Amino acid sequence: MAQVAWRAVAIGLLLLLGPSWAEDAQVPTEGIRAEAEQRWDDAIAVYRKALDTDPSRADLWLRIADIHAVRGESALAADATAEAARLRPEDAALQRRLSQYYAVAGKKQEALAAIRRAVALAPSDVESLRAQAELATWNDDPALAESSYQSLLRLSPADAPALLWQARMEARQGKLDAAVGTFEKYVKAHPDDPDALLAYADAQIYRGSYARAEALQDRYRAAAGDTVAWRTMRANLRARSGRPTEALALVDELLAGHPDDFDLNLIRIIALHEGRRPREARQALGVLERIGPDRSETQDARLMVETPLRTGVGLHQEAARYSDGIRDLRTRFGMAFSATAEARMSFGAERRRMGADSGSGLDPVAGSRYIDLDQGWGRVRYQASPIVAGELGLGWADNGRGDGALTYQAALELRPSDHVQVRLERQHDILSVSPRTIDLFVERDVNRLSASWQPGYRTFVDAALQYDWLDDGNRRYEATLAPRFAVSRTQHLNLDVGFRAQAFHYEEDRPGYYDPDSYLRFWGVVHGYWKIGDNDGVGVVLGLGPERDRVLDDGYKLGAGAAIEGTFGIYRAWQLRIHAAYDAREGSDAIEGGGFDGRSGGIELIYRF
Repeated sequence: MAQVAWRAVAIGLLLLLGPSWAEDAQVPTEGIRAEAEQRWDDAIAVYRKALDTDPSRADLWLRIADIHAVRGESALAADATAEAARLRPEDAALQRRLSQYYAVAGKKQEALAAIRRAVALAPSDVESLRAQAELATWNDDPALAESSYQSLLRLSPADAPALLWQARMEARQGKLDAAVGTFEKYVKAHPDDPDALLAYADAQIYRGSYARAEALQDRYRAAAGDTVAWRTMRANLRARSGRPTEALALVDELLAGHPDDFDLNLIRIIALHEGRRPREARQALGVLERIGPDRSETQDARLMVETPLRTGVGLHQEAARYSDGIRDLRTRFGMAFSATAEARMSFGAERRRMGADSGSGLDPVAGSRYIDLDQGWGRVRYQASPIVAGELGLGWADNGRGDGALTYQAALELRPSDHVQVRLERQHDILSVSPRTIDLFVERDVNRLSASWQPGYRTFVDAALQYDWLDDGNRRYEATLAPRFAVSRTQHLNLDVGFRAQAFHYEEDRPGYYDPDSYLRFWGVVHGYWKIGDNDGVGVVLGLGPERDRVLDDGYKLGAGAAIEGTFGIYRAWQLRIHAAYDAREGSDAIEGGGFDGRSGGIELIYRF
């Protein structure tokens, strides 16, 4: 197929050049008449007879070559052109013409050698450089293709084939932001090139700009129709953007006709993984490993599927300090393993040491400044289907002063569609917001309903309702709404902006912890994620806006917060997570001494095997 395409291109170029390479010597009239009457053999005979008399006539060899080309005799055309090139060794255009004839004849090495001679003779000739780049690509010589296109871009920065090559090469090398810029230049000049539109959309997919990728794919479909290429890329977009249901419908239909297509099988694995079908994803991984065992994409797919199922042990250390005098130090050890592809079990233990200034009302009742809360637990998570998952956990809590209690957690997750996720959770634990609540051993029941909705590629909405029952007679109610909108998606940065509205209320004013009658917060929030690589990333959240405690404040006070978390080794055996946060609020009118602030930080090290 590639050879046929090259022949078509080369013949077209030759016909445009025409048969009239003029010489000072006169072309035999009999030959011209024979050509006009399409008596090709007679014309060749006339020209060969003239060559017997004057063998230096390169123009006659070229007329013979053109006749052979018209008759589809590409090898004979190349031989005749080679005779002309022998007579004119310094003619760059003739070397390019010879290269084209060799290309039509399917002689790749000879075609490449001829065009290299043409470029050496005329290094600034755009047509020769373009032909050399195309032939180098055809001949699997990427180094020569790259140098040719780079030279071509220096001479003609807007050259269309060179721009398209540069964009594809940048995408292949992982320079996605650069590729997108180059594709944009090309597409502006050639808006109806369907293959370029699809390649451009592909680069947008891999930098996470899904909305832009979809728009480009739609333009491709309008230009080229509902092709197999479009369906494949649409499935890839849906799979990688967290819309596995549609992706699977598309890719399964395509795989019915092409069961060993590597790209289709890779897309299917991604869709199964995103669709919470771990067992099927592992089975599909076996097919991919059979088709392309040595490809890097196979290794990436294996890490994506297997990493969440590997056994891991982790150690977590966290410390916090608040301006009201509370200090909090937590040390936690945990282990998790997969009993089956669908069942994940975890165990852990934590010692939490909290302290407060003596006499602050937040310190332990017995008068000491510090108290420990020791906890242990075991949990199991089971993915019953792509739509339903459940969690159940049991544990024990002890404050070291004769108080102990059974703790538990139960949760139900529903994913009725790719765009919506709902979680209903019930938890029984110990209120540990101050040393005094630990000393008093205030038990609580937490009931929480949370939901996430992604109506489009650029819009995300999180919401939650919570009701807490405390055994000291208090009750707590909370509601949160947090929409955000994608502002930028590049190779190395995701940037979202949104706002967070939060309200919580306690029924009673109890000693030992902060329990406002009504607290309102309205923050503008910026979310940023720096994609260092496939294995490493850093996320930042910044918030700023008015807050109000209805009892203590006459009006709203300014609050602000910042949090940063780095994850290193997302798919490696060793994973390191580091986080830090700072929150502050202006002084309340009813509290002498100003506002409130808190600082926290932590580190977690996980080993997976």
